[in-house]
Amino acid sequence: MPSQFDDVFYLMPDFAPMAIKAPMLRNILCRHNVAYNGKETKADLAGLFNSHIKPKAAATLVAIQAVERSEEGIVDV
Repeated sequence: MPSQFDDVFYLMPDFAPMAIKAPMLRNILCRHNVAYNGKETKADLAGLFNSHIKPKAAATLVAIQAVERSEEGIVDV
């Protein structure tokens, strides 16, 4: 899952995966642990995005927004 610091423009409801380049789609799929073999066309990658990431987009955005900063585990040296 992406962190609160990642650009998550692709989780917006009106995002069209065919509007970005294939390497960016691969990067997004990788961040969400979606397996692909590297030989897929851009249309195939967009299909993977639509079937694996888009259905969970709203819940992912809510989860990212729910993260609260904490100093726990931070050590000053």
